[in-house]
Amino acid sequence: MQSVLDRLSELPSGIEKSLFSKEEVKFYKQQLENLKERLNVKESENARLIGRLEKERKNISPLLKKMIERENESFPELADVNRLYAFETSFSAITAGYLLHGLRKEYMKGRPHQIAIVCEMDNKTDELVLLMGATLERLKAINKL
Repeated sequence: MQSVLDRLSELPSGIEKSLFSKEEVKFYKQQLENLKERLNVKESENARLIGRLEKERKNISPLLKKMIERENESFPELADVNRLYAFETSFSAITAGYLLHGLRKEYMKGRPHQIAIVCEMDNKTDELVLLMGATLERLKAINKL
């Protein structure tokens, strides 16, 4: 597990500076920490979840692949996170950028964003937890630049 987190803490090659401002990184880190606490994330479960996701990566859908490619153009610093942890629900593809968008909307409206609701309905909360954790680690690395 630590080797995965170490890998996610490194920015992809070719990324010299963050596309996020320091204020945005601070905001998203706080929102992700709050979400982590609300979801009661247990670190011991992550290894099992990562194993399941690795199996699913072999059958990635064209829609999810397209969404990852599109987002990687806008947020190249989240490319590795999306490649490993983005997933689909019955509503949409859930990428790191969409997660951050949902957290901002949740903060602005003061109620859960549809991502949380859809993930719960589709039994994809585990996938959301992994994406959230990987995104948080990446933001921590960005903040160190």
